[in-house]
Amino acid sequence: MPHTPHLEELFARLRSVEKAARARLVAGCAEDDERLEEFFVHPLRVLEREALAALDGQGTNLERELATNLRRDAFDRIGLGFGRLVCANIGLRARARFKLYARELADAEIAVVEAIAVMRVVRARHLLPKMFAIQRVSIEDLRVPPGPEHASEVCAWVDALHRLVRDEVRRILAVSRDYVLAHGCERMGIVKARIALATFAPVPARTRATALHTK
Repeated sequence: MPHTPHLEELFARLRSVEKAARARLVAGCAEDDERLEEFFVHPLRVLEREALAALDGQGTNLERELATNLRRDAFDRIGLGFGRLVCANIGLRARARFKLYARELADAEIAVVEAIAVMRVVRARHLLPKMFAIQRVSIEDLRVPPGPEHASEVCAWVDALHRLVRDEVRRILAVSRDYVLAHGCERMGIVKARIALATFAPVPARTRATALHTK
């Protein structure tokens, strides 16, 4: 095929863009990980305040079992809310990086499609699959440590929850990053196959006649 060398050059350019975008995403995520503690500063203050308020609101005239259940429910809710708040703030930054990676791929793909359209009559808007969706970065569930019974135990509980959420956020971010990169890698093969099929498939007679008529 006369266009094959040029197509290989376009594919190589597309792979180069993905490789560079991948490197930037990995580096950006590593930078965010180093700054992770910055996202905990305000939520930790809120967490300690809510924990103390929850203990103050328990009262002293409740049966022990009822008090234990109420305290557990309250601290599970407070702990999960803390985790979700931290993850939401970090997730916004992570999703921005994921979307930038996807947009760089999309821009490079458009350039390839436009070059293909010059060679043949190809309906570019139907040539490529829809770009993969960026998942939400969120904590849906969390095994919150047992809540404190006394105000003197709040700091220890906050520290334990802090470590737990930090580890969980790191795990979620790593999973989300790997998901995006895996789809970006898979997309290279899908795009190449789609373009090859569209480029080397016979042009419909009506489309070919239209193209000749418009020359």
